[in-house]
Amino acid sequence: MRAILSETIKALSQLVLTPRGKEVFELILDGKTSNEIAEFLDISYSGVLRHREKILEQNDCHSMNQLVAKYYGLLAESLPDCTGV
Repeated sequence: MRAILSETIKALSQLVLTPRGKEVFELILDGKTSNEIAEFLDISYSGVLRHREKILEQNDCHSMNQLVAKYYGLLAESLPDCTGV
């Protein structure tokens, strides 16, 4: 379990994220809506949208789906191969 957590942190660190952007992205990965993120972080809805736009721009992605796929691709690359077990 620790190895997976370590690799999750490693994959997140390969994305370009500000501290607040990291918080927003982690909540997106948890399935939270922009309204829920705004409420949870005590920021405005438009603030969440600005963070989402900046996260996409900084990571050269055109959609949040593309960024999530990129994140999971990085995560998959860093996990050990368990097919032979």
